[in-house]
Amino acid sequence: MSSALDQSAAKATRLGRAIAPVAAEHAGKSGIHMLRGGKNMFAALTLLARAAERTLDVQYYIWNDDMTGVLLLEELHAAAKRGVRVRFLLDDFNTFWLDRRLAAINTHPNIEVRLFNPFVWRKLRLYDVVNNFPRVNRRMHNKSFTVDNQATIIGGSNVGDNYFGASDDMLFVDLDDCRSGPAIQDMWLLLNGEDSERGAQLGEILEGYEMFRPFERRERHLIEPLRCYRQVSHCAWLAKRWDDPAFPRFFPWFGQPRFWSDQILSLREQLSALQAPAISLPGQY
Repeated sequence: MSSALDQSAAKATRLGRAIAPVAAEHAGKSGIHMLRGGKNMFAALTLLARAAERTLDVQYYIWNDDMTGVLLLEELHAAAKRGVRVRFLLDDFNTFWLDRRLAAINTHPNIEVRLFNPFVWRKLRLYDVVNNFPRVNRRMHNKSFTVDNQATIIGGSNVGDNYFGASDDMLFVDLDDCRSGPAIQDMWLLLNGEDSERGAQLGEILEGYEMFRPFERRERHLIEPLRCYRQVSHCAWLAKRWDDPAFPRFFPWFGQPRFWSDQILSLREQLSALQAPAISLPGQY
């Protein structure tokens, strides 16, 4: 079992020393820089990998077996050869074509490859999907690339030519935004289960969040309004674009009575949730 690089060791790295003067000027705050465009994203990932001295902590939902995907795998391997400890967590849903490459880099003593919710049947994955769908459907959509526990790239972009502008066929545009508005607008999406479970989950999230900035406890009362707003906004988004021929094709259930009866039932349940007290936080959180 490995752990993240401690702060004293992290600040002694080249990256830590470079960040230190700016961090000192803005004590208690986080620095955020928007990466615009896939090519800038790929360049930043490559340069950060080459800057790593101690650790590289990488986790992604999709890592394609294409030009940019292979180049970044080579950067991870090159870092490991320099003595950098590389921890690589990848969702197993999209790794069919990567099995051999992942097995190869995992042989390096400085690289730990881990697969989230792996398929039991490596070559017959459809068998797992059909016979074990509830388990297989649990996926990890995290995307982060953290170097020496000092700088990290996070957001919506996975790894592949069609994310980095290196494909002639298709380009996925993911917008990685800086946080604005109440912090809870992003946190509540991570919570699930009963009230007590969600309260405990929020407490764990805040334990890390409040290492960087305070959290306004009154924002807990926004969770259910935000949930209701998201549900109504999603329906409005579909309705507004229903004249686009692609929408009836890809969302055929939207025009069916069953969908709307489920929505009405859900909104009635949501009304009760809006009138209930906000979830409580355990202990000091």
